[in-house]
Amino acid sequence: MTIKTTDSGPLMPISSAFWAFKTFAAAVEIDLFTRLRDGRRVTVSEIATELGMHERPSDALLAACASLGLLDKNCADYGNSALAEEFLVSGRPRYFGGYVRFLDHREYPAWHGLVHALRDNRPLTWDPGEQESIFSAEDPVMMGAVLGGDALTLQLDRPGPGRRV
Repeated sequence: MTIKTTDSGPLMPISSAFWAFKTFAAAVEIDLFTRLRDGRRVTVSEIATELGMHERPSDALLAACASLGLLDKNCADYGNSALAEEFLVSGRPRYFGGYVRFLDHREYPAWHGLVHALRDNRPLTWDPGEQESIFSAEDPVMMGAVLGGDALTLQLDRPGPGRRV
């Protein structure tokens, strides 16, 4: 009897997806895209100084954001991609950073308890012993994400195909 093996390649993007998200969330947290708004371009050294970081991690962050399509690199400097300029600059009408922060601070840590939630038949991101639902007004993190005026909220408020007003 022969055992057929297959390529494990498709498992790699699933296994490492958190790298992209955590890089993205870190850049949002330090307001990288807001600092680079309106066509501003910086070198690794300049952003390292501005952020009070060492050059090696600054270089890694900028390169990673460029590989994710969030920054454009031109020779030795970086600037926002069109995507980042529209959705990741704080204060813009379609700002998406509030939702990224919500996921990073509230949802992401909760998923560390997935096995326990599965075994205990309990919600993952909220405690039914402390609140009636995930949308409880007593939950300032959830309400900040829902009412914060970020792009997700704005998209949910717009009528469109399949949406009821």
